[in-house]
Amino acid sequence: VADVTLWAKRLSGASLLLVLIGVVSYYNAMPVMFDELDPAQRHLLELEAGESEEVTLELLGEYVALRVTEGDSQTAELRLIDAIGSEESGSAPTGLDVDRPGEDGTLYAPVRVFRSAQAGDYTLHNDGNTTLWFVDDISAQKALFGSGWFVMMFFGCCLGLPLGVIALILALAGRGQRKKSGG
Repeated sequence: VADVTLWAKRLSGASLLLVLIGVVSYYNAMPVMFDELDPAQRHLLELEAGESEEVTLELLGEYVALRVTEGDSQTAELRLIDAIGSEESGSAPTGLDVDRPGEDGTLYAPVRVFRSAQAGDYTLHNDGNTTLWFVDDISAQKALFGSGWFVMMFFGCCLGLPLGVIALILALAGRGQRKKSGG
């Protein structure tokens, strides 16, 4: 019983420390996160209505086409054509493809995601009547994990919270054992 309670105290202390490190690191990582994830600052292409431009896609890349949100869901209104004239259809955004805030408060909504496109040169056509941003998510994620503050925030929050749950379970188990033993 004493061992379980002791481990519960140790893990809860470690959890609190890790979450505190995660929160402090989050505050310091925010500028890097905004810089890397803001489509207006970090994009492969920015196309005005009716424009088209060439882009090179890498193998195992994840590319997202975004538009500024204007109320209801956005339609893609784009074409990604490879060198031989075939259209890459991509897929509709999923629940993991969330709106992205820019530093100026602008919200960018994903309208099409290209996860399995073959590597090569493509031409992106903006068939809509609003600006289209085309971003490389994998490069942005690599850049984020290159920031020490982001890595500390990630591990602080991702390890601190589960340790807290384990500490709570151990504390409840220790309390239950104490009641059974009459202590």
